[in-house]
Amino acid sequence: QRLLLAQALVGAPRLLLLDEPLAGLDPGAQVQIVALIDRIRRQLEATVLFSAHDLNPLLGVMDAALWIAARRVRLDAPAALLRADVLDGLYGARMQVISGEGRVVVVPAC
Repeated sequence: QRLLLAQALVGAPRLLLLDEPLAGLDPGAQVQIVALIDRIRRQLEATVLFSAHDLNPLLGVMDAALWIAARRVRLDAPAALLRADVLDGLYGARMQVISGEGRVVVVPAC
């Protein structure tokens, strides 16, 4: 993933389009990649558009969220979307938002 990211950064782009860059990575590697992307974003003053099915690793660095799910599209601040009723509608399944110790995690409700 780091090699692909390095290739994408050639020429200091103002916009990075990243398609599932965390897929297949263990949690430690996900944290490292997200931190690297966020650091690069700040240094280049670039916009990053990130597609991901698991939003948990991204919650600490998102400025805005564009949700596309079940033929529905919504653009908003992450805090406005991190509500179970909103996520239920976007995912078409019951979701649960858990917060504690300064963190928020989104999981399917069982």
